[in-house]
Amino acid sequence: MDQKKFKKINKPAACTQAPWSNLIGFKEKFTIMHKIREESIVLHGESLDSCPKRKTCFTKTCMGRPLPVDSPTFKPYLEQLKKTHKIVNNELFIDNCGTCQIKTSCESLCHQMNDWLQRDSDPQPNLIYQENLENYPTNLQMNDTVNTKTFDLSLCWEVISEKKASIIKKYLYQQKDFEIVAKELKISNKALAKYEYYSTLNKLAEFSVMRKFLKDHQLELTETQQLVMNTVYFGNKNLTEAAKELNISIESVRRTILRVVEANRLTWPIFVKKVNGKLTYEIPEVLK
Repeated sequence: MDQKKFKKINKPAACTQAPWSNLIGFKEKFTIMHKIREESIVLHGESLDSCPKRKTCFTKTCMGRPLPVDSPTFKPYLEQLKKTHKIVNNELFIDNCGTCQIKTSCESLCHQMNDWLQRDSDPQPNLIYQENLENYPTNLQMNDTVNTKTFDLSLCWEVISEKKASIIKKYLYQQKDFEIVAKELKISNKALAKYEYYSTLNKLAEFSVMRKFLKDHQLELTETQQLVMNTVYFGNKNLTEAAKELNISIESVRRTILRVVEANRLTWPIFVKKVNGKLTYEIPEVLK
């Protein structure tokens, strides 16, 4: 076995990264890694994507890297790791260069040792969640329309129900998968939880863009357009409620909104929609 292949199998990064990542095929890697992470958070209280001991590891001997052994999804990868690594009491121990099988012929630092030397680093940035999406472009749809009037947005939490807000916060902020979200919020299944999540993002995106536009450009609209747009987007009324309140037809409300959107080239991301009666998801990688 050549050095490159040996290092790939026996020397994956294990301090700031998950050493089982290399064992998972590319196509299913995201799904399986996410599932292991979610199960580990529930069963171990932390994701274990990185070694929780790495910032207190000051010796030249590995203290033992905890593994998500209680995760059902992780089980087959645990068995594979046992074939190539030293695992004692459900912890993986990495060898230093002095005990490595290829120490006499090694020509370059492997990923495992390089990661160990940088074990006190944080592989992922610290995320601070905030409602103000300042300077973040909203036109994430797969189109060529660029809108320069939809920046500096605030999420409109009051336009969605408390339950839908909980879905957003549990999945996006707490990083729980849809199966866990469904169980905790008593939603019938994870497919419905997924739909509720992305359809709610649709509404939040639309209201954020439209409210920002109205605040900055309302005086550019006709009096009727202002009345309709404010009733829907600041009054939080659906088309039927707005039509009844304004004593006009639902179609008039719809056409007025459409004219404003088209005239000002307003766009917002559509994460889920129906195409020929079937649900279609268009999800940016950053939200997966």
